[in-house]
Amino acid sequence: MIDSATRLTFGAFVEWIRSIEGDLPVTSWKIRGIPVWPTVRLSLSSTTFGASVPGHSLGVGWRRLTRSVARGLAAWAGASLRDRGANRRPWEPAEAVFLSASLGRRPLVDGKRYDVRSGPYLELLDRSGIRSLVWETSPYGDYNVPRQRPSALIQPHLIQLRGASQILRLGNEPLELEGYAEFLERVRDAGLRFPHQDLRRLRRDVLFLRLLADQYAAWLRQARPRLGFVASTSLSEQAFCLACRELDVVSVEVQHGVQGELHPSYGSWFSVPRDGWPTRARVFWSWDERSAAALNQWTRLAPDRHVAIVGGDPWREKTMDLESESSRRTDRLIEERMRASGGERHILVTLTSTGEAVPGAIQTVVRSAPPAWCFWFRLHPVGQAGRMKEAKRVLAPLGVDPGLIEFATETPLHALLHRMDAHLSIGQSTVVEEAAMHGVPSVATSAGAMEAYRAQAAAGLLLTATTATEMLASLQRMLGAGKRSPPPLRPLAPAAMRRLLQGDFSPAPR
Repeated sequence: MIDSATRLTFGAFVEWIRSIEGDLPVTSWKIRGIPVWPTVRLSLSSTTFGASVPGHSLGVGWRRLTRSVARGLAAWAGASLRDRGANRRPWEPAEAVFLSASLGRRPLVDGKRYDVRSGPYLELLDRSGIRSLVWETSPYGDYNVPRQRPSALIQPHLIQLRGASQILRLGNEPLELEGYAEFLERVRDAGLRFPHQDLRRLRRDVLFLRLLADQYAAWLRQARPRLGFVASTSLSEQAFCLACRELDVVSVEVQHGVQGELHPSYGSWFSVPRDGWPTRARVFWSWDERSAAALNQWTRLAPDRHVAIVGGDPWREKTMDLESESSRRTDRLIEERMRASGGERHILVTLTSTGEAVPGAIQTVVRSAPPAWCFWFRLHPVGQAGRMKEAKRVLAPLGVDPGLIEFATETPLHALLHRMDAHLSIGQSTVVEEAAMHGVPSVATSAGAMEAYRAQAAAGLLLTATTATEMLASLQRMLGAGKRSPPPLRPLAPAAMRRLLQGDFSPAPR
């Protein structure tokens, strides 16, 4: 049982999941013939750890949801017209298809918005002479134009199918859910909540998943790719992986944040069917050996269906290549901002997508910090437009330059971290791990960060603090210790992509 004191720690959640997967026949749960445990588990972890966005969920009411849909369609129409030269059709021939999502403000690279999740991989494919195609969703109505890479803006198709899944008759399809009622009792006993406590909601989500997979499959049959890439685990990505599985297209999920044994989406799956999970990727592209090892602890239960490979982080490799004129230009812009700020110590503050845009304790830290400290606030991609406005309103009276907030949010993260002296994470941002790659120490406001980032804590690159006084003291301590020498950057991505194209899914680089 998860008590109130440990409810939101990854470790307690994973141990609770261990008991569920050990006691209940989760691998046999199917609706419409589709195994549903991944959908259920990912939904539960997303809700438990605050990754969901309530304002865009089906539970907000039809009136509010209709307004969100109308705004999203209007934004799509505007983006399609303004950037029509970059529009593509989702069935165009391609050897690789990348399903990506437009979230928040993408960085400007040579005057165009660059998708940091798909772009570096697409460039690797370009070098190998592989024709690729991007399918771009926009779940919150964020459109980044002009696009650095042409794409098919497919969000209206998702909206249409989501609407259909809510009004079509569910029928009498067989439900293979032995033990699901007991699972829901244990969810309630643990004090957890998630949408799929409502069985009708689960059935409708599976209907949406099926309809969307069928749509993706129709496009894939025309495009005829051999590889399909995703960078997340929402229903859209699950449907994509299912379509790829059914058409024998190799699906690849690229790492886009911290992973590890305690990550509820990637680590510690204790029960896996022999034929694997059709809604999860065939290959997981991991940044490092530790991330891949955590995945392969469970992928080995279905080695012909899942494997994690060590591919490196091509976005970091790209932005830290100072032989590139684009990277040098970005570095010069950061240096100019640093000089203009007048600060001697520069601290990156990463904000969250939920709760207050800028928590009161953080405001106190800015107000009480030494004058030589300069804070660079970077917003989370989700819900960014509204939270940007609120962050500027709150921080402007404290002397924080609104333009610097925009600059820090849009600048490539690794280029920014390379210049920072410290990092302050609201909650336990994945930037803790990325900062450590540059020898930059972090202070996190969530006690759970010590558990999530054990390697960084052991290396002295992470402290936690919950009050403004503790944050100031921890930052002072980290700044006094100084940055560490980062480990050498060993480019792994080009070789990993070549192996992938050759059908070599070896877990580690040769």
